[in-house]
Amino acid sequence: MKIAVFKIGANVTWSPSVKTASTADIDYFLRSFRREHDITIFTKFTRNTVKPKDLNHVKIIDCNSIEVQDINRYDIVLVFNGAINFWGGAEDPQLIRQYRFFSTFNGPVVYCQTDGAMWFSQLWPKIEGREWAKKYEAEKDLFYI
Repeated sequence: MKIAVFKIGANVTWSPSVKTASTADIDYFLRSFRREHDITIFTKFTRNTVKPKDLNHVKIIDCNSIEVQDINRYDIVLVFNGAINFWGGAEDPQLIRQYRFFSTFNGPVVYCQTDGAMWFSQLWPKIEGREWAKKYEAEKDLFYI
């Protein structure tokens, strides 16, 4: 099975000591999943984009280097929860790109909620009142899943 993994609104990174709290949920998942599956993490590359040696069966791809239609090469998309934040009202192109991936995917999108205090919500109500959001349309730009 080909599995695409995203962390909504965040990068998937490990610190050199592999103690990065924001990646703990994905780290636990990857360590428990059977290795015969083809797992790819999509994230924005940063200086901390490394993976532990014992996860060498997992690929990491810079989400800015692929096109939206490429996501349909996968059987399933797993979305790990994170924060939908627009700090200072600024546009977050990575988050918007992630939503385009999810809404154009032809297979199942599974939301992996790892913190009961967080819940999934649609993107459009969070951004529609922002000045920079005037260049988008909810239906045309696929902000609803």
